Amino acid sequence: MPELVCAASDPRWLAERRKGVTATDITAIIGLSPYQSPFGLWWEKTSPDMPAHVDSDRLRLGRELEPYIIARWAESSGKALSGTRQGLFRSTDRPWQLATPDAVLYEDVFNPELGELGDFEPQLAAVAEYKSWADADKTSWQDGPPARVRAQNLWQMDTLDVAVGHVGVVFLPSGEFRSYVIDHGGRDTHRTAHQLCNDCTDIEVMRGAGWEFCQRMTGELPPPGVDGSAATLAALRARFADPRKDKTAPVDADLWEHYTGIKQLVKTTEQMMRGDEALIREQLGEATLIEVDGRTVGRRVIATAQVKAHERCQDYIKIIKRQEGNGTDDTGS
Repeated sequence: MPELVCAASDPRWLAERRKGVTATDITAIIGLSPYQSPFGLWWEKTSPDMPAHVDSDRLRLGRELEPYIIARWAESSGKALSGTRQGLFRSTDRPWQLATPDAVLYEDVFNPELGELGDFEPQLAAVAEYKSWADADKTSWQDGPPARVRAQNLWQMDTLDVAVGHVGVVFLPSGEFRSYVIDHGGRDTHRTAHQLCNDCTDIEVMRGAGWEFCQRMTGELPPPGVDGSAATLAALRARFADPRKDKTAPVDADLWEHYTGIKQLVKTTEQMMRGDEALIREQLGEATLIEVDGRTVGRRVIATAQVKAHERCQDYIKIIKRQEGNGTDDTGS
């Protein structure tokens, strides 16, 4: 039986989350998160001066839509599950393994020990995750939840020791709803000819990665290596936010040469790209759709956006990417 550490409204929520690895954390640790990196997460977990999480309009929209997604999921699932409970849960066997599922679902199980005729008691049955997603990335859900969402769901299932995970998603702005189920009967059920199923294998990999990361948090292992992600650069800026102006440090000569060479290459490439765009705009003239060999491959987009107290006028070329296999066009920058 997993331990409920605290409810989402508890003041300890953020502090308790920093003590272990949650489902969101594991996606960063294994390289599936577009928002966080292993080094950035390490700094977030270990820095005593890390500011509180900053909310955003997109995160708030997701929360506001959650009751609607839950209602759509309930309509589509037809499951006889009762009760939801949001909170921070801790694994019984691995106290460092944490999960904050959007809902914990129970089913009434008959227990003859509760009385002469027996009675029913609620028993943990499943976890559920509810998502709002952009229509432009709908194809990533074609064969089931994307790898990042699946990893989150499996981590929550493993933490709470349940065999079923539900995912409900609403795509924006179309409003289309989809529902998915990950049904995982456990290690013994899925062991065939001494081989574990894909879910078991992925859970084992995530457990190992999560435990290794915890050792990095405690200092038993060194911090994760740095990479070129925006999250890692932001963490390094924060880690060394107060540099000493009179201090000199040696930097590897080959690294410095590579860095300066790349910067010059980027500058040259940007100049070439601007030159190509100028020629495209000249050929496009007053048209908005760009055609190459009889196929529409791009468009000129003109839009005005309100940024704080100012209006920002945008005029840019957008590439239209043709999706393989279905013959449809998907617009991407």
